[in-house]
Amino acid sequence: MKTILQLFLLLTFVSFTTKKETIQNDPITIEATFDGFDEDGFSFSFTNDDDENETIIFETISSDLLKKYDLKSDELIGEEFELTYKTQAPNDEDSDPTFVLMAIKKI
Repeated sequence: MKTILQLFLLLTFVSFTTKKETIQNDPITIEATFDGFDEDGFSFSFTNDDDENETIIFETISSDLLKKYDLKSDELIGEEFELTYKTQAPNDEDSDPTFVLMAIKKI
């Protein structure tokens, strides 16, 4: 009986300490349309694997990538890009994951 109780307590502890959301660390590449830049960041829309429209927002983009394309201007709104990014885990439980743009190519 003592062994069963210990096993139950161990499983309970493990279930409360496992992370709720798994973050994919492999780079993801998508084709997306540039929607513009505002106080939230750089916005792109794309169609996901379920044929649903989604928007992804990059809060910041490295200066090296911004030198390649001036995404702070309105000139590129509506243009198609190939984006490669990673998802970064949130700093705390209440935050959403952030997206880190690694590469961008106009298509």
